Amino acid sequence: MATIGSQIGQFIERKRAEDGLHRAQAELAHVTRVATLGELTASIAHGNQSALAAVVNNATACVHWLAAQNLEEARQSADRSCETVIGRRNHRPDSRPGQEGAFAEGLG
Repeated sequence: MATIGSQIGQFIERKRAEDGLHRAQAELAHVTRVATLGELTASIAHGNQSALAAVVNNATACVHWLAAQNLEEARQSADRSCETVIGRRNHRPDSRPGQEGAFAEGLG
């Protein structure tokens, strides 16, 4: 009888250990998914922040060139801003070639 009780005790202990292992694996998988999502979010935010900074810098330059009545330089600055926007848009999964349009054509 003692042997059967010992075997049952070992079985219960092993079952608890297996359940704990499964919980730990599930938690690790969840933490990994959350960490990956955080990294992806940070990467997208950084890319957008960089693109927005470039657009603002080029737009500021465009305003200064317009104030100086240098239309060619203003157009080039506007074009650089447009190229930044187009470049970001072309990296979207739903973008199609030829969607660029001509934002600054009326400036020149």
